[in-house]
Amino acid sequence: MKLPKFGPFSLFVAIALWIAIISVQTHEQIQMTLDGSIFVKHYCRGTDGYSASASKLRFFAFTLLTCITLAYLMLVRLLMDRSRRSTRILYFLGTTILCLLQLPFLISATTLLIQYIRVEGVTPMRIGGLVYAVVSLAALFAVCIWAFVQCLATGDASQRLHVTADRHT
Repeated sequence: MKLPKFGPFSLFVAIALWIAIISVQTHEQIQMTLDGSIFVKHYCRGTDGYSASASKLRFFAFTLLTCITLAYLMLVRLLMDRSRRSTRILYFLGTTILCLLQLPFLISATTLLIQYIRVEGVTPMRIGGLVYAVVSLAALFAVCIWAFVQCLATGDASQRLHVTADRHT
């Protein structure tokens, strides 16, 4: 059974729908990051457990949201018509926007963790949290670069294979 392919309009609707869902989920984080209020909140020693668990919860929310978003993008990529340049460009733009929408969760979690480390000191688990943040940031940028390279590609690889096989028979 052959699945239908998304054209430019269907791809736009699919990615815009997910952007709307993510924007609703991350609205507060986006607002706090853009206006800088996440950076001016100071860690207070009386809230040890809150700051540590808040940072963990934000890292968990970031991880969960990113995994769901990447799975959705993989599904959309399978269903899109890769032979059309307009769909590849829309996919790149949508992927980039969705990756940028993940950043406020990562920034807020990392900021809380840095404040916590500054007051309470360094431990191996806290260093692991910082490493996780850096690797996650690199992974998001790698996904954007990969989508850009896919945008520059010419057509669907499976279609090229079929054309090559047809020439040899």
